[in-house]
Amino acid sequence: MRAHIIGKTLVAAAVGAASLTACGSLHADSPQSTRVTAETTANSATAGTASDRTEAASGANLSTEDTTGDSARELGPCSVQQVESEFVLATTGRVAGHVTITNNSGEPCQLDNARPAIEFTGRDGTPIEDVSYLPGRPGTTPITLAPGDSAAAELDWQDMGDQCVARVWAMDMALRPGEAPKSLDPLANDKPWVFDLCGHEVTVHGWREA
Repeated sequence: MRAHIIGKTLVAAAVGAASLTACGSLHADSPQSTRVTAETTANSATAGTASDRTEAASGANLSTEDTTGDSARELGPCSVQQVESEFVLATTGRVAGHVTITNNSGEPCQLDNARPAIEFTGRDGTPIEDVSYLPGRPGTTPITLAPGDSAAAELDWQDMGDQCVARVWAMDMALRPGEAPKSLDPLANDKPWVFDLCGHEVTVHGWREA
């Protein structure tokens, strides 16, 4: 836009200079007065052009500074403390359950880790032993969660069979390494639930926008 404004100013100055020069030629009493008029017009046009260029350069610098400032501001990582989390058991489908998080803070955050870090826990809140948590299908991280945005990760395990090793009462979950986990109660039909873990493997799929 500033390039167009500068162009219009130069055209207007040139037209004005031509008009004043023509007017001076028609009504001039002497060559000296004609030269004075032409020089004054040229000086005005030059001054106007320099002023416009200075303003354009100043605006361009401000624009560059603003853009640089925005790009320099990096999003912080999402934490379990700033999201609302829900662990839901599936009643049908290809997976046994899923976990959904929603950013309920007033600031955006970035979900960097490929998948949630989870551990199934027993009735006393301690992790169930001899369980391996395996990576499953990749997700779409990194994901930026604006306030109110959600992401979900599917979970899979055997909950039926002859080799059930434990009854699961809750799940500990963290979003990034070193973070204190949050305990989530399993939900089935919007009610707290418990389920059997049959086998020693749990597959954790990647985060995707929900």
